[in-house]
Amino acid sequence: AIAIGKKHPDCEIICIEINVKGIEYSEKNVRLNKLHNIKNICADVRDVRNIGKFDRVIMPLVERAIEYLDQAFLHSKKGTIIHLYGLSNEKDNFKDLEEKVREIAKIFNIKYKIVKRQKVLPYAPRVRKVRLDIKIL
Repeated sequence: AIAIGKKHPDCEIICIEINVKGIEYSEKNVRLNKLHNIKNICADVRDVRNIGKFDRVIMPLVERAIEYLDQAFLHSKKGTIIHLYGLSNEKDNFKDLEEKVREIAKIFNIKYKIVKRQKVLPYAPRVRKVRLDIKIL
């Protein structure tokens, strides 16, 4: 959030994090960097209401981000880009993660296009951290 806030000072950034310590660190970083466009909310994203629709949604928790994709869809509009991080077996590449996205999108009748597939980092033997950039159509 800090890097985005610095590069795009005219945008509004909302960080939703259930971890109290994570929010404390984020608020400290916001103050240290003298940013005024970042709002931190300490809550489970499923409990947050009336926050609107977003241009971008970043979901970096690789182990569980897919569990919250429904919430990203609820807070998306046409043109929103969702940056969904996950784990992928070297053999399957993005196949498993893409199938989960397809299943959840079908439930919510969401039309989308995967605009980018990115291998991010090694995570464990034969497992890689990956990112799908999903555009809502």
